[in-house]
Amino acid sequence: MRLERLRGAREPGEIKEAADIFLTHHQLPDDADVLFKILQHPSEKVVREALGQLSSLLMQGRIVAKLLLEEHLNTLANRVEEDATRSYIDGIRAQLQSLK
Repeated sequence: MRLERLRGAREPGEIKEAADIFLTHHQLPDDADVLFKILQHPSEKVVREALGQLSSLLMQGRIVAKLLLEEHLNTLANRVEEDATRSYIDGIRAQLQSLK
């Protein structure tokens, strides 16, 4: 039920609330669509966790929407402030580049 609430969240406030509730009881899911949503979370720590999971899915060949991932990375790069988060973004960009 918590995962479905997160899947259905649309606005950033809804996503934050649903993600926070979900993460108090569970680890991040192996679901790219849900992870893309979590990238909108205001906490860069949560965002880095989602990026790590996306990186893992990418290595496993489980992300087919690579252009969508690139768009999310571009949007995210414009709003993050922490160097650690930028490093995650750069790492996934390098992964995507190596897959081309």
